Amino acid sequence: MHVDSLPSKALDFSKTNSFNEAVDSSLIIREEYRQFFKNIQNPKLLRLREKAMSADLTAYLEGFTYNVNPNEYNAVPMDFVPRIIDRKKFQIIEDGIKQRANALNLFLKDVYTEQKTIIPDDLIFGSEYFNPELIGHLPKNDIFIQVYGADLLYNGVTFYVIEDNLRVPSGVTYPLKIREMSDRYLNALKKGYKIEPFKPWKSLLETMKDSSWVKNPFMVLLTDGPSGSAYFEHMYLSKLMNIPLVEAGDLYVTKSGHIAVRVPGEGEIQVDVIYRRVEDIDEFVPGLTKAYLDGKVALVNSPGTGVADDKLVYSYVPELIRHYLSEDPILEQPKSYNPTIPEELENAILNIENLVVKERGGYGGMGTVIPRDHPKSKRGPLIEKIKKEITEKPDDYLLQETLDFSTTVTRESFSPLIMRDSYVDLRVFSYYTKEGPMVPAGGLSRYARHGRITNNSSGGGVKDTWIVNL
Repeated sequence: MHVDSLPSKALDFSKTNSFNEAVDSSLIIREEYRQFFKNIQNPKLLRLREKAMSADLTAYLEGFTYNVNPNEYNAVPMDFVPRIIDRKKFQIIEDGIKQRANALNLFLKDVYTEQKTIIPDDLIFGSEYFNPELIGHLPKNDIFIQVYGADLLYNGVTFYVIEDNLRVPSGVTYPLKIREMSDRYLNALKKGYKIEPFKPWKSLLETMKDSSWVKNPFMVLLTDGPSGSAYFEHMYLSKLMNIPLVEAGDLYVTKSGHIAVRVPGEGEIQVDVIYRRVEDIDEFVPGLTKAYLDGKVALVNSPGTGVADDKLVYSYVPELIRHYLSEDPILEQPKSYNPTIPEELENAILNIENLVVKERGGYGGMGTVIPRDHPKSKRGPLIEKIKKEITEKPDDYLLQETLDFSTTVTRESFSPLIMRDSYVDLRVFSYYTKEGPMVPAGGLSRYARHGRITNNSSGGGVKDTWIVNL
């Protein structure tokens, strides 16, 4: 195999006509991937398939699972063909994510200090994530969204933000685990690359420390337990950060109103910062919200951030950037239709076949429908059903332009070398400290195993994301 191109039978392009990030339509390898395909020819990697299988098995035995249903442990589908992004291209992403994090944080400050925002009041107060208890309360450094995950699509020219995740964004450890397995079993794949370090847990630790009023805070990670979908991530992060992993029942409110945990051999210890990976905090720790409002404990993320996570608020983010920062958005987002505005509802109904329909409170691909991905025989009834629902309950939906987004190569087998192209998205994380947002060089690349839906909860797989200096 020549390092500048792939043999005609090596890659199946039959399913899509989208921009492929690794090779062009003539199977000429793009610059970022040339060294990678050269590395695959390394004699040390002749048994790539067996090595990849060993890595898959080891990761599963070490608990690398995503649990869609309680008590049902599913291995996370891993692909050891990385997504490779040039540093110059990633710099645009980094700058754009920092900009959005700043604007969204200022919006949340406005919401909870009862100042006038540019978003209609009924949209804010009608959000299921708005928490009136928090009005007038400001966290340390006025930072609400210490951890932020933005989902992006690429079309070969531009990166588009399709969702903002500000409540309990997950997935940051998945590329870390793949990189760990790759280092262990397939390290020769990295030969010749200058891959930027991806150590988001260090940024998270700094963010947690900055959120506390205490100089040397005692910090914990609150999980929903082994049956939770992201329990692997909770365990992995607590180990990397060297902080305790606690569940419901481990934490309690003391007589002084502080939060404490009992540690074997050390007794009761006051908890100063909780990185919460649960939504309904008072169900897990009764009285936690009051302790937070009384300044007895810091929470990461701060409660109430879901207002900015609301899909109808998302449609206003470009305006929020201009309003708060006096800047044009660095990253684009697909054209959106807010059904609560009669003119936009009318336009959405006329163009419904070419739109993505999202439930306002949905997450992880749940409640998302792409009509044009359905068979034509079923598309008509589906579209009529959608029209009826968004007309009757316009404030329950957001509709977006369907993007023709990029694919990348995904291994079908390493022996012989057979690959296919799969749709891929990118979740990039920001960690907000007193110095501002930090964006680690990398992120979670999720590929679709069927159709266009890439979310793990909908069956998508994961890749490592290499940020490289060419």
